[in-house]
Amino acid sequence: MENKIINKHLIEIGSDYKGIKLDKFLIDEFGVTFSLIRKMCRKGQIRVNSSRVKGNETLKTGDTVKIPNAFLDNKVNNDISTNNEKYFSNKDIEKAKDLILFEDDDILVINKPAGIPVQAGSKQNRSIDRLFSQVYPENTPKLVHRLDKETSGCLVLAKHKSAAKILADQFANRTTEKTYLTIAVGDLIDPKGVIDFSVAKVFTTHNRTNESC
Repeated sequence: MENKIINKHLIEIGSDYKGIKLDKFLIDEFGVTFSLIRKMCRKGQIRVNSSRVKGNETLKTGDTVKIPNAFLDNKVNNDISTNNEKYFSNKDIEKAKDLILFEDDDILVINKPAGIPVQAGSKQNRSIDRLFSQVYPENTPKLVHRLDKETSGCLVLAKHKSAAKILADQFANRTTEKTYLTIAVGDLIDPKGVIDFSVAKVFTTHNRTNESC
């Protein structure tokens, strides 16, 4: 069952989005960023069943989601951009197909190159999501996790909503095993060892700018 539009600011969740995280739903439907979702949640402009939310709540069939004007405007702009602008050339699209490591009826795994963001933003038109929306114009793959712009590696995309739900839950519940490789430059005291402590996020001017956008 599809979502029901009660009015332009209020959507009733259908069974297609049952069990999907709120932020995944908003990204899928309106093409907005995680940072904008967090900002709107903090301001109380996104609500589920009239209650304030953080953005990571799991949706149920029949939930009503309040949509802020910023998201509606973004959807209109994205629709216009999709119809009238192509951010990648035919050559880019053909080269993108070489990035595919694995594909079946449910998922797509690509080797994301460094230097390109996973998701488009207000100051970034060329991104993985827009690139593969041109590779698969009839059925755009859905993002279920992200890698940093300068990070290369395996990026998993879902080819339909059911797969997106399963994958998003796996990443959210940390049941997906991740392996990271890095290159160290310089003279090391020990040629090998184990790093056994939590990694903390360091806020830079760029981080703060993104967080407040």
